[in-house]
Amino acid sequence: APAQAPAAKMLVEDIVSQDTFFLFTLPDLAATKTRFQNTSLAKFWNDSEMQQAVQPIIKAIAENENVKGVFAEIEKSTGQSLSNIMEVFNGQFAIAADSIPLNGKTLRVLLTIDAGAKKDRLEIILNKITAKVGKEMGGAVKSETFQVNNLTATSMDFGDMKICYVFINTNLVLTTDKAMLEEAVKNYMEKSSFVLSKNVNFVKAKEKCGPNYDGLLYVSTEAIYRMVGDQIPKEAQDILGALGLKDVKFIAASNTFLPNGNFNGNFYVHVPCDKKGLIKIAALSSAPSEPLLKNCPKNAVSVSVVNLNMKNAWDTMLTAAKAVTKDNPSVNIEEMIKAYEMQLGFSVGNDFLASFGDQFMFYSAFPEGGGLIPDTVCYVKLKNKNKFNECMSALMTGSPLAAMYEQISLTYKDTTITYFNTRLAERSREMGAMFDPEMMMRSMGPEAMGMMMMNAYFFSAYFVTKDDYIVSSNSTQALKRALDR
Repeated sequence: APAQAPAAKMLVEDIVSQDTFFLFTLPDLAATKTRFQNTSLAKFWNDSEMQQAVQPIIKAIAENENVKGVFAEIEKSTGQSLSNIMEVFNGQFAIAADSIPLNGKTLRVLLTIDAGAKKDRLEIILNKITAKVGKEMGGAVKSETFQVNNLTATSMDFGDMKICYVFINTNLVLTTDKAMLEEAVKNYMEKSSFVLSKNVNFVKAKEKCGPNYDGLLYVSTEAIYRMVGDQIPKEAQDILGALGLKDVKFIAASNTFLPNGNFNGNFYVHVPCDKKGLIKIAALSSAPSEPLLKNCPKNAVSVSVVNLNMKNAWDTMLTAAKAVTKDNPSVNIEEMIKAYEMQLGFSVGNDFLASFGDQFMFYSAFPEGGGLIPDTVCYVKLKNKNKFNECMSALMTGSPLAAMYEQISLTYKDTTITYFNTRLAERSREMGAMFDPEMMMRSMGPEAMGMMMMNAYFFSAYFVTKDDYIVSSNSTQALKRALDR
């Protein structure tokens, strides 16, 4: 007899409905594991010195009595060793949802695992777990088998929750709703057109994330809004509208391990109509500028370019704040900002934030001399260097922050590096020899306290280049290394 052709690979998007609002899928775990082993991250992890450092930690965790107890219970319940269980995850692994328990509807979640050649082992694990649960809960669990398109499925009713599962070829399909399982099998057998893979938004998401992704996250905000929109108060809807978030159709993110050892990550927000609010601000209107990218060192372990017009972001936040407080006569956002800017001596939006360019580049690179913590550096072109310097000078003389910081400068390679000493220890001693956030909040005010804490650990040093780039980081040493590069 002629050999049968292998069954076509089942993709989760071909069995779940077009109304699916959440999907996380790893299409081929075996291939992903192989590609991951070629990445720089895997090589770093497998390095002998790295393993020498982490193995004692791993051993201590593995020998912990609580951890050992959990592992022993898993192995007892499944009748398989942990390594045998992990081998089951060989092909596609995916989780999807198309309904939530609202307005009389039920929670509908689907999980699928392609066990490949380990299908029999996965069936044994399921049978073991089913028998154990049935024994422990006794009559509280109602179990039955039923037919779906000539396939034998199992249903377990726990009262408040139902679990149904069936195998399609080597794929386990498990759902929290019997109808959802029946629809999934029917969609696969009859090649239905009412599936997620035919949804125009999902097609666009896959197009943007590329065909060979190792992992994909898809969230249909349009589908979510259809389900919960009537539950959202009008005030909240007004805010969402002002921020441009009501126009978002879906969000997608993906990760792909590349043959050269790097990996590529995508994050996409789909707004087909005119963009406004935060979406308009974040939209990357042009490719990253070449002069900006030239500042990224060759040994960078990560780099990202963010499109952000900070002045527009400020205006959008003010618009949203006004929408929130429009019915509260005791709160006048414009007057509050005006009073604050009078104290500062400059306009936050029109002077300070408008002095920054629209593209920010962040990179991380390990110190050339060695070290476990990478330098994180930010570059952004200044539109108006003089206005930036004026605002910084005013900020450190006329604002509440002036009392919290000590501004210090040093020279390195003909470049002036400015950094801020937050004097945490000194302020702590003044307030009772112990760092007390509540006391400091009362003394300094929330704005000064928040800025002080943020800059104590993040971008508290900077310099400005001759071609008007401001370069910032969390330490002067990181900036010195940036100049060395």
